[in-house]
Amino acid sequence: MLSEQRNRVLSSLCRRFGCLLAFLVLVTACSEETTKTVEVEVEKARVAISGDYSVEVGKTITLTATTVAGTDASYTWTSNDTAIATVAEDGTVTGVAAGTAIITATGVDSGLSSDRGVVVTEEGSVIPPDPRVSIAGGYAVAVGNTSTLTASTTDGVDATYSWASSDDTIATVADGVVTGVKAGEVVITATGDDTGAVGEHPVVVVSEGGDPGEPVVVLDGDYVVQMGETTTLTAETVNGTDSGYDWVSSDENVATVAEGVVTAVAPGQAVITATGKDTGAEGKIGIVVVESVVEPVVTVEIEGEYLLKQGETSQLTATTFNGTDSGYIWSSSATDVASVENGLVHGDGIGEAVITAVGIDTGAVGKIGMVVIGSGPALPPQHEEWQGSAHADTTAEAFNNWNDDGAVPASCAKCHSEGGYLDYLGADGSPAGTVEAPAALGTTVTCLTCHNAKAVELSAVAFPSGVVVEDLGPDARCIACHQGRSSGPTVEKKIVDLALADDDVTNDTLTFQNIHYFAAAATKFGSTAKGGYEYAGQYYTPKFDHVPGMDTCINCHNQHTLEVRVGVCGDCHTGATSVAALDDLRMFGSTGDYDGDGNTTEGLRDEVAGLGATLLVAIQKYAKDKLGKEIAYSDSTHPYFFIDTNKNGTAETDEAVSANKYSPFSPRLLRATYNYQIWKKDPGAFAHNGKYIVQLLHDSIADLNSALTEPVAFAGERGDGGHFDGDSQPWRNWDSSGTVPANCSKCHTGAGFQDFVTYGVTTPHQPDHGLACTTCHTSMPGFELVKVDKVVYPSTVTITDPGNSSNICATCHSGREAKASIDTAISTNKLSFKNIHYLPAAATVQGADAHVGYEYDGKTYAGKTTHIGGAECMSCHSGIATNHSFSVFDNAAKCSTCHGTTDIKSYRMGSVLDYDGDKNTTEGLGDELSTLAELVYEQMQTVAAAAGKPILYNEASYPYFFADTNGNGVLDPDEAVSANSYKNWTPELLKASFNFQFYHKEPGAYAHNFKYMGQLLFDSYENLGGDIANLKRP
Repeated sequence: MLSEQRNRVLSSLCRRFGCLLAFLVLVTACSEETTKTVEVEVEKARVAISGDYSVEVGKTITLTATTVAGTDASYTWTSNDTAIATVAEDGTVTGVAAGTAIITATGVDSGLSSDRGVVVTEEGSVIPPDPRVSIAGGYAVAVGNTSTLTASTTDGVDATYSWASSDDTIATVADGVVTGVKAGEVVITATGDDTGAVGEHPVVVVSEGGDPGEPVVVLDGDYVVQMGETTTLTAETVNGTDSGYDWVSSDENVATVAEGVVTAVAPGQAVITATGKDTGAEGKIGIVVVESVVEPVVTVEIEGEYLLKQGETSQLTATTFNGTDSGYIWSSSATDVASVENGLVHGDGIGEAVITAVGIDTGAVGKIGMVVIGSGPALPPQHEEWQGSAHADTTAEAFNNWNDDGAVPASCAKCHSEGGYLDYLGADGSPAGTVEAPAALGTTVTCLTCHNAKAVELSAVAFPSGVVVEDLGPDARCIACHQGRSSGPTVEKKIVDLALADDDVTNDTLTFQNIHYFAAAATKFGSTAKGGYEYAGQYYTPKFDHVPGMDTCINCHNQHTLEVRVGVCGDCHTGATSVAALDDLRMFGSTGDYDGDGNTTEGLRDEVAGLGATLLVAIQKYAKDKLGKEIAYSDSTHPYFFIDTNKNGTAETDEAVSANKYSPFSPRLLRATYNYQIWKKDPGAFAHNGKYIVQLLHDSIADLNSALTEPVAFAGERGDGGHFDGDSQPWRNWDSSGTVPANCSKCHTGAGFQDFVTYGVTTPHQPDHGLACTTCHTSMPGFELVKVDKVVYPSTVTITDPGNSSNICATCHSGREAKASIDTAISTNKLSFKNIHYLPAAATVQGADAHVGYEYDGKTYAGKTTHIGGAECMSCHSGIATNHSFSVFDNAAKCSTCHGTTDIKSYRMGSVLDYDGDKNTTEGLGDELSTLAELVYEQMQTVAAAAGKPILYNEASYPYFFADTNGNGVLDPDEAVSANSYKNWTPELLKASFNFQFYHKEPGAYAHNFKYMGQLLFDSYENLGGDIANLKRP
């Protein structure tokens, strides 16, 4: 519904102001992804038990049970240990002997159950629960900002609290208000002034400047303004500090702006720009001026029979709400299945179709799913396919587990019966999204289960984490049952609720958490759905986006046989001719040795299996060494983890029984076993989202090892490198804001790059997790490269070379500043450091043809480099030869043909002079440049010190150049901060700093264009007054 409303608004804007404006609103206000996620709290039916938690021996307490979001006429009560405590039919618990018993209440109607631990103590020794203080509020605060925490006391009363910080140099706290002082981590405590109970709350103080990262101005505020009205925009500088902003409008005939206040003048569109007064960084936001406010949302609903026999007709009716339509335009998504005219649907062929009615006057859209079945007793051809599938297996445990109970309980019915799934859909007239009653035995996943009007309409699914994923289409029918029944947040809540002293303390109520079976959607949607336990401080891959056309459940699986459509896999994956062959698949760019066995050519399935095997070893070692009780696993017997009574590492038949289940768990063990089970219960995990599974298993091993005196041997890699390193700063720098701004998205999101090469513009996008095949290739399986005919360098020089694939690389490896930027700063007397940006290899290759480096007046500079083996990017960084790592070191064998060695850094070829003056003419050209760069830096320090303004450099800390406040010549931690950036620039220092940074951010300069880079460094040193007597200019 939300997406339909959005489309109606955009259609209206298109009609009124043109589609370019609608596109502006779309890219400004909406996510570019087809699949959207929204976190919501889903109230699910459950049984809650209330009453005392302790009782003395010989005495009684009464527990009561209530079914939340459901109904039970009564409850069945049981005790797991009647030698400790017994329980009567009315919930009365009698203490028998000192100890702990688990009391369970099970609803007789819903089948849902809940446990409550009861402590039985000797007579006269019952102790009231200790008061506990809980702290609520944010976990992060920026330096100089504040965040307010609140404290509350459970099992006690505190009128006030005493607040304290573990380190006042990082953050202070007063009456719950935390003030960030400097970057770091602290623990804030609140002590109840009456009870003396203490609560703790971790807080991370983050620097306002990224490290590394460039200043970015982020604008916020309303983007649609009624003519004659005003709206106020706010600007914030990330990775820098601005004392104010200069505001301008791209079209003052549409909207004017002053100090962030926008005045709407006339209908149309304008771009508002705010430029930081200190950093010079820019932020932009599109403003749409409309004549009047947006009208209430108009909707169309369709009613009528959804099931139709082939050759017959069904009359549908449409009704408009919040508006009036004189009629409707009807259409069908599949006219070969069902055609429609004036709401009369004709069944033309067996299958499914979505019938749409569009209001003639309002443009509102209504939809209904139609299912057309055969006209006679003959079954459709898909029926035979279905009969051989697991969905039709009447003997399977999935459909027979509850035979002795007489019905499939409501908590299980959705995915283990036809009636339960129809109940979930609301096809039985009950509310959609929940299952209200147990389902009859004897059914499977039938044709009717998935082929009915409600199923056709289903497009959103709520995952166990509470995340709702929308716009799923037919996949929603699969995902509803293949998402698992638990999640990372579920596991975390179990741990947090117990408030244990540390991660290695066990608790009798902490038991194994099972994801459930074939939770493929939890794997595929990764961190989007948060199905796995994601460790704090780590990045996890979201939904795995396969290539277009092969990105859904039924793209890859036949929806009736459930088998993988292997026939189409081979189009892209060489050798994928059978299901077994899929195990050997490993995509280009997947270069990591994830399981640490030294084999980087094995299939991804084997990599994941190796990780899983290591994790089980770590689980067993941790249980033995840390918890003192050995553990074994059985993948076919619930609850899967058992006490290894004979200590042989295997769950034997007599060990794999419920009475011998492993207990108690510690938080650390619970997290690891949960992630292990995710892998075990999704046999296709390596294909559904291999990166996510690798990350979960890797981090589980690392977490267990952190607690072991003798860690399990493990040298696995967590991810990939370069373009596919989703954990690295080029992809993660914008996670906190959730948006990669337009001026960065071109090279830091795949979608942004596609926007640029397709439309010539850049737009904001959500943070990406590395590049994909579709970033640089326009078709699968042809793998044709995108066409980029020219590259505009930051010097404004345009180099046109149609058909040259190097243009793809150069689009993002050309830098973002140039000599022109420096000259402008000098001429306007606005001297501040200009960062060329990172890995500007194309600027080096082109040399003086692109004019990116600071080329001193009166000097000549080398143009585009020449190379016998080819001077284009792919000549040395071949995607095929390097397995898409694009590292020249993975293609060094080709280099050795001429150079005689694979040691690329040692190459000199015809460059025989001693350029750096160290009298070594055999060292590699990289060493020659390194010494020249050192000379430039030393001379910069000499010049700056002579002026009484000493300077320091750190290539890993933005903005790289800092003031040496204590004059010790060393960049101390408190000096390497944005607030201490070097500000005493002279024209000479500014020019040299640019070329010096150019060298440091271009590690392959010695090979890309040694002469050009050598000339820039030589001239920088000379211009600063350096002694060049022993140097040679390349």
